[in-house]
Amino acid sequence: MRWKTCENIRSNFGEDGALLVDAQDNFCFALDALGAQLWVAIESSPEGLTFEDILDVLEKHFSFPKPKLANRARGHLEELYALGLIEIRRES
Repeated sequence: MRWKTCENIRSNFGEDGALLVDAQDNFCFALDALGAQLWVAIESSPEGLTFEDILDVLEKHFSFPKPKLANRARGHLEELYALGLIEIRRES
């Protein structure tokens, strides 16, 4: 399973996070620094990233213990998915 950004979402980055904009549905969503880095990682990979790939990227930018980092990343992914900002690409 790979996580991939939805094509209709635009992102704007600031010092401490990002703002995701879905112009089609007139919806905005703010991300903290970890969420913004997660978004950058997924957005930069057109084929999508596995959860382990995402953790590898986040470990380079944050010094949280891996279980805490995994929990926070999982929370962001679940929320982004529920809001329709990212999608899951099943591997065949």
